[in-house]
Amino acid sequence: MDASEALVETHLRSLGLGAVVFEPDGNIPPDFLIDGRIAVEVRRLNVNVDAGKGMEGLEETSISLRHRMLKLLADYGSAPAGETWAVGYTFSRPISPWRRLEPAIRMVLDGFGGPKESDRRDFQLEPGFRLKLRRVTPASERYIPLGESDLDAAGYVVPMVTENLIHCIAEKSAKIAPHKHKYAEWWLVMPDFTNNVLHVLGGRERPDIAIAHHFDRIVVIDPDRPDRAIEVVTEAVGLAQVDER
Repeated sequence: MDASEALVETHLRSLGLGAVVFEPDGNIPPDFLIDGRIAVEVRRLNVNVDAGKGMEGLEETSISLRHRMLKLLADYGSAPAGETWAVGYTFSRPISPWRRLEPAIRMVLDGFGGPKESDRRDFQLEPGFRLKLRRVTPASERYIPLGESDLDAAGYVVPMVTENLIHCIAEKSAKIAPHKHKYAEWWLVMPDFTNNVLHVLGGRERPDIAIAHHFDRIVVIDPDRPDRAIEVVTEAVGLAQVDER
């Protein structure tokens, strides 16, 4: 059981509807069964974007890229006297695989610096990746992390929430389709890891979601308070209505 499933289990037990069984049919849908009659699928609700090879969660690229950049900077070790640079980057998908991006970054960093170097330098290494270097107070390291900016994480929140709810619902609906006949009732429960969906669904400006799906109930829960849930009630085709429970 992963972290999202553990959160959903806590939520389901808080409902008091009966016994909650994890993976009643093995490693196939549903993820949980309540009282022997309600099948429940779990989906981590995250921000998804087109990465050039299909949809992916924002964190799939950002976390991997962050770890690789930190390791790369550490490889350069100690700084020449008075020469420390903070290194950051801005990116948007798609970007090249690390095996192609890393040599381009190292080409900039190898031998970079010196008293005649400008205090601020930017390098557009490819359309979706800009490297930023800033001279900082000298430290023991040659390069230190400045941070990153994921341009795909920006934008107007409500359309982003709508797009990601539709993506997650459609993905899970397709997954349960071959198993739908086994149980009369199906739920989709999604812990919100976007920091946006619960806020938007609970506010005045609620998104309109038109999507066909196989679920009888769709719920978004708060990862910090799994007993707090907002239900997204949709019709087979048409605009969604949102009710807070």
